[in-house]
Amino acid sequence: MRNVTERQTARASGADCAQQEPGRNLRRAEGFTLAELLVLAAIGAVLAGLALADLSQERSKLLQEACANNLKQ
Repeated sequence: MRNVTERQTARASGADCAQQEPGRNLRRAEGFTLAELLVLAAIGAVLAGLALADLSQERSKLLQEACANNLKQ
């Protein structure tokens, strides 16, 4: 009975898996890696750049329309 309990405990802790697959790291990651964070930052920078470019174009169009309206008045 004790051997069965020890095997169940070892299985729950992942000890059997470590013996079966020695090259595999069983430690679970609890956060993001530096590479993942850098990729996310780069994607965010690209999206922000695209959004700012569109906003600046819209702003210049609004300024032109305001000038044209002022000339008409």
